[in-house]
Amino acid sequence: MGPNLGVDRESGQRAQLGMRIPLLIGLVLLTACSGSARAPTVVPAAPPAGGAVLPPAPTLPEAPAPSAAAPSPALVAPAWPLAERVSPVAAEHAIVVSSHRIASEVGVDVLRRGGNAVDAAVAVGFALAVVHPVAGNIGGGGFMVIRMRDGIVRALDYREAAPARATAAMYVDSTGNALASSITGHLSVGVPGSVAGMFEAHHTLGRLPWKDLVAPAIQLARDGFLLDPVRSRQIEREADRLALFPASRAQFLVDSAAPSPGTRFRQPDLARTLQLIADSGPSVFYRGQVADLLVQEIRRGRGLVTKEDLAGYRVKWRAPIEIAYRGYTVYTMPPPSGGGVTLAEILNVMEGYAPTPPFGSATLMHLQAEAMRRAYADRNAYLGDPDFVHMPLERLLSKSYAAELRGGIDARHATPPVPAAAGPRVEGLLNDEMDDFTSAPGRPNLFGLVQGAANAIAPGKRMLSAMTPSIVLDPGGRLFMVLGSPGGSRIPTAVYQVLSDVIDQGMPLPAAIAAPRLHHQGLPDTVYLERDGFVQESIDSLSLMGHKVSAWNYKTEVNAVQRTDGGWVGVADPRRGGGAAGY
Repeated sequence: MGPNLGVDRESGQRAQLGMRIPLLIGLVLLTACSGSARAPTVVPAAPPAGGAVLPPAPTLPEAPAPSAAAPSPALVAPAWPLAERVSPVAAEHAIVVSSHRIASEVGVDVLRRGGNAVDAAVAVGFALAVVHPVAGNIGGGGFMVIRMRDGIVRALDYREAAPARATAAMYVDSTGNALASSITGHLSVGVPGSVAGMFEAHHTLGRLPWKDLVAPAIQLARDGFLLDPVRSRQIEREADRLALFPASRAQFLVDSAAPSPGTRFRQPDLARTLQLIADSGPSVFYRGQVADLLVQEIRRGRGLVTKEDLAGYRVKWRAPIEIAYRGYTVYTMPPPSGGGVTLAEILNVMEGYAPTPPFGSATLMHLQAEAMRRAYADRNAYLGDPDFVHMPLERLLSKSYAAELRGGIDARHATPPVPAAAGPRVEGLLNDEMDDFTSAPGRPNLFGLVQGAANAIAPGKRMLSAMTPSIVLDPGGRLFMVLGSPGGSRIPTAVYQVLSDVIDQGMPLPAAIAAPRLHHQGLPDTVYLERDGFVQESIDSLSLMGHKVSAWNYKTEVNAVQRTDGGWVGVADPRRGGGAAGY
């Protein structure tokens, strides 16, 4: 199986081994329509060409309904389109949901061949590096939350890290303004963790041979796949930046434009890189031929990542965050993901309001915005890499602290914002994750977050993330739901709303994912609403309460799996082009 590269076995809490790991891969979204939330028709899983990520469902007593009370009618604008676009997939044995249906089908095929959920997660991760390069690539990093069959939950941190030559002021000019080099170019690249993280998950918990899990991605890269409209638009949106670099221009653009939908998209250089990883494991990526080529390219563009940075990268196991919410239990990622703490604060504050106001009402939207605002103020002031920063997590996660925050919320008026604290060629995209640090204290980053010193750049430090992979148990302790999302700073609020819509509003999972979303992150002091989602009366009431309200397009993509009486249902968010598959 190869060496167990770069694992810090002293960091965090190690769980005992066990299988049947309910793990979600990717993200999903559904929508509620006008009047009351209604569930769309569930589509049985088609005979897979591959794809799935929850293991076979054991026979269990029926779980309690998410809400004891009858759900209130949802206040959703008549023009809201997503309810008609949701395509949930039902399956008896297993479900995989990801940001691309092809990747989900790869996961299902792994499960059919006797692999477990970690095997499927790894195979899906590599497949996404091919079919969903906008986010799923081997030059990035991530997290994994895993629940064992014996109930033990584990959290794997393979977030990118700052190179050894990184400095706190590397992205600011002489006047203190942020530079574009934190977003685009070789200097924006951190030390990637994806390959090491997926190998560690497989080495510790996987079942099938490593090569078998990378093989589908190699085939997709070598033989190509038909580019869909979503991926074509994503490439077109980034065409100007892709054109800045010879390798990305040659791979992703045709005559300076994105390949049109229906194009067979081949990536032979990526196929060769993946073949090296399949043959040699992560050692070739962090110490061998791939590392040499990466460093050569980064040095050419005056980036900072060195061979020593790559060789020194370590994956870390950490203790997950556990949140109790209205009898349910939510397990999610701890720092350096800020998503788990942010989600916990929002849930804890909102738990104090009972009964929950109707979905889409100005009262609910106001309370949610105020809870979000306070959670993000704490996120920006206190959170960072736990190996570098002491954080008051016990207090931030406590119900008593949530009561304090709730006591400062005026039920009828917007509360002034709390200021954030000051303070041969190798193929594969490298993520511009260095912008997730506090690159310019007191100034917004790419996602508008104004962060403090706790997330300042330091050599070897991991930048704060918003990723919020979550596993939910019902009041009886049985697996209830698994969900997550991409979307930068908007991730925790999206995950919260799907959870709340299912548990508090009694929505079926498809309706909860399709329902319109709002977002508030403290600064800027604005309530963002998905365009055409909420009724005008509620929007006007929010403005009268003193909120600045702004409409925007879809920013998140919540993908989720839920247990049903017949097995599982998986929902891919219709906002961005994901897909569910199962058997």
